[in-house]
Amino acid sequence: MRVLRPEWTWTPEGVREGLDIRVDAGLIVGCNRADRHSDDVTLLPGKLVIPGLVNAHSHAFQRAFRGHVQWRGPGDDDFWTWRRAMYATANALDPDGVEAVSRLAFLEMAEAGVTRVGEFHYLQHQPGGTPYVDKDELARRVIAAALDVGIRIALLRVAYARAGAGKPLEPHQLRFGDRSPDDVLAALDRLKSTDARVTLGLAPHSVRAVPRDWLTALSAWKGVVHAHVAEQPAEVQACEAEYGRSPLRVFADAGLVSERFTAVHLTQPSPGDVDLARSSGASVCVCPSTELDLGDGFLPLSVREGVRLCVGSDSQATIDLLGASTNMIGPHSDTPQSFPPSAEHSACASANARLAESIGMGGSACVRARTGKESSNGATATDRFFMDPISVRKTQPEVNTARLST
Repeated sequence: MRVLRPEWTWTPEGVREGLDIRVDAGLIVGCNRADRHSDDVTLLPGKLVIPGLVNAHSHAFQRAFRGHVQWRGPGDDDFWTWRRAMYATANALDPDGVEAVSRLAFLEMAEAGVTRVGEFHYLQHQPGGTPYVDKDELARRVIAAALDVGIRIALLRVAYARAGAGKPLEPHQLRFGDRSPDDVLAALDRLKSTDARVTLGLAPHSVRAVPRDWLTALSAWKGVVHAHVAEQPAEVQACEAEYGRSPLRVFADAGLVSERFTAVHLTQPSPGDVDLARSSGASVCVCPSTELDLGDGFLPLSVREGVRLCVGSDSQATIDLLGASTNMIGPHSDTPQSFPPSAEHSACASANARLAESIGMGGSACVRARTGKESSNGATATDRFFMDPISVRKTQPEVNTARLST
């Protein structure tokens, strides 16, 4: 029996002092008041143990152009000009490059306390659209990068069919594209893994990229489903013009909106969308760093009331889920606001629980858990000690992003 004794422990009831976390044969078997007579105690003075954070929406490859798009050019810049830079990066990466930049992004996540990631993966083929010999080469590279770093991954395999209503894929989108919904479902079947650290989900990219008949066919998938929903006003307007309905309603008509569904962004909800998300049990994934970076807008206050919320790092402009979670506590304004630690804990803990559920990796702090990848260094070598609800991680690199509210 190994006993970890941090100065603080983040529990479902809040941050507590004087708790022992008991680990036996790689399983968390107890989280109780400290026993001063315990043997084999690892003291962690000045350290906070928190549940491993869950990143529900990530495009790992986009870490490659951080710093290249965070400035304004000579003309007008918006989401669509940013997207052109993203396409250029996406088409410049070979399999080794995809794996390398994914590993970098996942390492930064681990340093920020993330132990599970939902990777919204849409690089499928070679530039130009020719499949690799292994059709799932890039997906397997991304999975390998996560496992090499030591975090769990839900590979959210993207379906991508068109450039917009009635428009074929553009040349720079060809490596994203699929020929049919059956090809997407077949890829999910090929990617099934017996590794408990890997799960799968379906990700119809958006109503812009996936037509309604495809969405209906993809509803045969019975696992978790993620999609970009109502991120941009132009997306909503185009959907209304094509279908006479909001993007979320189109997903619902196809049978995809349920407690298994996560609407990523929803910064531009149409009337009735919030009620639909709430009544269906769907989650909404907020990506504050990207939404701020691109000027997409903020999650409306109405969405925060009674809707299951989770958080993602998305384009990797920054990777700080604790900071992102606090953005959901109260309304945004030009005046800095302060919130009590209990409010921050409630927002972060609630978001993290929803995150785990949204990518099909549910779990809670201080419960039985299986051992994951471990480091050879001792826990006392770090400034922060992260504990995954599912895998006990003996150490993490020093980080500055984790903080205890005071």
